[in-house]
Amino acid sequence: MRQTWLACALTTLLLGGCNDNNNTATPTPTPTPDPVLTASLAMGKTAGGKNEDIALWLAKSDSEASRLYTVDKKSGLEVYSLQSGALLHTQDDDLDNEGSTGVDVRYNSFGHDVLAVSNNSGALLFYGIGADAAAPTSLGKLDLDFEPAGVCLYRPLYGDQLHAITFDEAGQVQQWKLKLDNGALVSAITGEDTGAPAPVRTLQIGGEISGCVVDDEKNQLYLAEGATGIWRYGADPETGLVRQIVDAIGLGELEEIEDVGLFIGAEGSGYLLAADNSKGIQVYDRKDGKWLTTLTVAASSGVDAVEEYNGVTSGPTGLLIEDDKNSKLLTLSSVAGISKLEWQAKDLRALSQSGVDPIYPVAETPEMDDDGDAADDPAIWINPQDADKSLVIGTNKQAGLLVYGLDGSLIQQLDDGEMNNVDLRDNVALGSDRITLVAATNRSSNTVALYALDNSTPDSPLTKLTATGSNTQEGELLSAVDEVYGLCLYQDDVATYVYLNGKDGHIEQWQIGGTAKAPTGEKVRTLSVASQPEGCVADDASHTLYVGEEDVGIWSFDARATGASTATSIDKVGKGNLTADVEGLTVYADGSRKWLIASSQGDNSYAVYDMNDNHKVLGRFALLANDSAGVDGTMDTDGIAAASGNLGSLYPQGIFVAQDFNNVDSGYASENQNFKFASMAEIISAVEAK
Repeated sequence: MRQTWLACALTTLLLGGCNDNNNTATPTPTPTPDPVLTASLAMGKTAGGKNEDIALWLAKSDSEASRLYTVDKKSGLEVYSLQSGALLHTQDDDLDNEGSTGVDVRYNSFGHDVLAVSNNSGALLFYGIGADAAAPTSLGKLDLDFEPAGVCLYRPLYGDQLHAITFDEAGQVQQWKLKLDNGALVSAITGEDTGAPAPVRTLQIGGEISGCVVDDEKNQLYLAEGATGIWRYGADPETGLVRQIVDAIGLGELEEIEDVGLFIGAEGSGYLLAADNSKGIQVYDRKDGKWLTTLTVAASSGVDAVEEYNGVTSGPTGLLIEDDKNSKLLTLSSVAGISKLEWQAKDLRALSQSGVDPIYPVAETPEMDDDGDAADDPAIWINPQDADKSLVIGTNKQAGLLVYGLDGSLIQQLDDGEMNNVDLRDNVALGSDRITLVAATNRSSNTVALYALDNSTPDSPLTKLTATGSNTQEGELLSAVDEVYGLCLYQDDVATYVYLNGKDGHIEQWQIGGTAKAPTGEKVRTLSVASQPEGCVADDASHTLYVGEEDVGIWSFDARATGASTATSIDKVGKGNLTADVEGLTVYADGSRKWLIASSQGDNSYAVYDMNDNHKVLGRFALLANDSAGVDGTMDTDGIAAASGNLGSLYPQGIFVAQDFNNVDSGYASENQNFKFASMAEIISAVEAK
């Protein structure tokens, strides 16, 4: 299953369209609670000109060294003490930052705390902030083809990555992926035709944009469109153009939006903040986008009231609110007392410490012929004569099966139906024959299709078998499961079995018999979980079946037909290793290690469990874009597969294959789905480094 926002359907207030040009989506107004409209404590102020944007840098160890950065169209970048509000200095003119329009900060990027400034002259300027909070030092400049009206930074939690997102007054948004080159931050990719720096994503919003902010932890980008409201996109450029509207002017709580900010709390809590020019700071629940309250700042203790709410940001000490002439600091304790909401800040520096190892895929398959949700599940066959000529079989759940080489090239395509999951076993005894058996769930007919893999016909290794018996339909095994979905094979000394499951939680075990020319199948056992499963894998050696219940976690069963039907919990969603949905499962065994690997679809990662040590969690990894190889990363992965052995120079310890829901080309243009190949050697090295 997919995240609801990717499917363009929200079960909360968030309404919107899937078309980037759709600016007319209308949210349902939220019932207004008892209003809390006046904040009584303004704790500090800064002096200056007309502020355009504001950012807070938090010192790592000495809170008094923290700094407030503001920009305006006259003086450029100004640096203030967060403690006193005193102006410390204005950035040197020789760094070409006069006429600045936006500013943002991110921590722990390429060995620096990074400050980004958008410049009226058509550039993004990057600075490093040292531990001593001295004047920022230049980290490079990125020239744009328009005059930016603002900037926000995005630091994905996995790997050392940094993105800059900027926009102009005409509603154009460009997202730039950065890399460090000889000490300078530059564009990570270049145009194929021009060789010039190129953005990884361009959005056409439609109207003037007044602000942006990125939720790194949730991978969400918020854009404030002045005449429309607040839009939410996926922050990763691979998520494309899908968007939802959080609140709309005139239809929800917004009247005139100037900026958006975030308050990050523990365990996904916190608030989306919107500077509503004349009304105040609109506060929305960060988890579901529900409007909660409005905050306004009255005059207090010699600090003037906010007349126009132009910007907002937050930190562990309070909220910083920007008006035309200065910035106000409201302590979190005062805000909590006024709003009756929880304001417990999370350490923003800790957001980058995800514990997920970055892995970079080395090859990929061609995109599917069919758009939308197509690619789903892979299986790997190891060629015993020549490991370099091993094969990957993948499903297209709109069309059939595909066979690939280890370089990702397409070898064979079989348009036999809507194939969902696939698995294989070698040395399957069918009568007097021994074959490599391939099985796949066919959602077109609610059946299981059987194939033989024959290495003697390298251009067409798969041959479909015709099953016989009363429980077949058009040569395929006919299941009583409401809708066949997941599938895996199991082999013991008695027979070879196929497990298949449906969306209602039922799992059937079928014994395969007959001959290669006329295979048969007989249901021998039924298992169940409480809700929808899909991914499953069987470990033949330990006679264990693993099943992923999408919203719950991973279960194990005795795989033998005569075994008990009771389930044992391996891990559960929400404990830190798995984020719903739990999707693909695979086993990697190489003699010295034996791992269960699970696709944690909700956070685009893969969890690794030690099967030799009571399923101890060894770590997590993610597949990130390998820009030098022109291979993107994976998102919202369904099926996975792993295999051990020396499979050539790219895969000296085996291969890991994962489905990619949001496939893009080397220039980050959207393509149909495909599969990504990664080296198990890199995964092993990363996981065992801990």
